[in-house]
Amino acid sequence: MEKTYNAGAAIGIMGGALGSVIWLFITGLATNSPFFAFVPTFCGLAGGFFALFLLTRKPERRQTIAGGVILWLVAINLVFGNLLFDHIPPIVWGMSTGKETFSRLHLNLLLVAMSLFGIYLMAQGWRKKPESQTFDPAP
Repeated sequence: MEKTYNAGAAIGIMGGALGSVIWLFITGLATNSPFFAFVPTFCGLAGGFFALFLLTRKPERRQTIAGGVILWLVAINLVFGNLLFDHIPPIVWGMSTGKETFSRLHLNLLLVAMSLFGIYLMAQGWRKKPESQTFDPAP
């Protein structure tokens, strides 16, 4: 059962890491800026792989690790999203980007909400004792 939880956490972390920066990658390609295409993607994936490394070392701290990854990805999106926001074209490769209805304020409010969720996960992980340290009175 523990291996299933760890596999699910690993898939979720890497999926979240890639999914949260893919829009920055596409925006960087659409604006002909390799820096803005590859640097956030590299940072997001590096954070995901670092979380996988931590997960193999401390699997009982899944919530804390997931919260930390969320905060890392929010920071990447906050920095690069705000830098790129004015350069997002209204149409990319024949598809609307939705920028007409989504403002910078919406982006930042979404990132604040996600960071609060990351802080909540980390707090829950810190409050809970790891399974390996819990006291079992039954012999």
